[in-house]
Amino acid sequence: MGSKSDEYFEQRAREGERQVFFAENSPESADWHQEFWNIVKEHGLVPIFYSHVGREYVPARGMANTLDNEMNEDFFAAKTIVLYFGFPYPEKDYEDHWVLPNLKHLRPDRNLVVYVSNNYPTKVLSEYGLNGTPTVVARKQDFASALRRDLQKLVIA
Repeated sequence: MGSKSDEYFEQRAREGERQVFFAENSPESADWHQEFWNIVKEHGLVPIFYSHVGREYVPARGMANTLDNEMNEDFFAAKTIVLYFGFPYPEKDYEDHWVLPNLKHLRPDRNLVVYVSNNYPTKVLSEYGLNGTPTVVARKQDFASALRRDLQKLVIA
């Protein structure tokens, strides 16, 4: 039993159909959110993004974290999910991304768009259940071009 009604969840699902979720955790992509925001808005969709979200936002078993709860709600409600995996922050590793443990729980009807840096070990993604080949982007301009192209395909579909 919770405090949210069925109507809340129905409304959230309707909103999610137009939402595009973006998460990244790499120094090379720290300023890409503005490009993401602009391109998503160009397509008449609703942008939601989280930057610099490492595993420290995942609460310990049995504990809760408000930001983690918010990210989970946005992640699982969004129809389209855009992720970037790149070179890690200092003293972190390639697995330091909030979203990794959540990939295996993603519904199959979601549009998942994954970008990686040219040096990201994609084996990490497959270990967390990501099937498919991510798109390699080297710079912010490459990300913007790829995102614009990929969203256009999804909007048309």
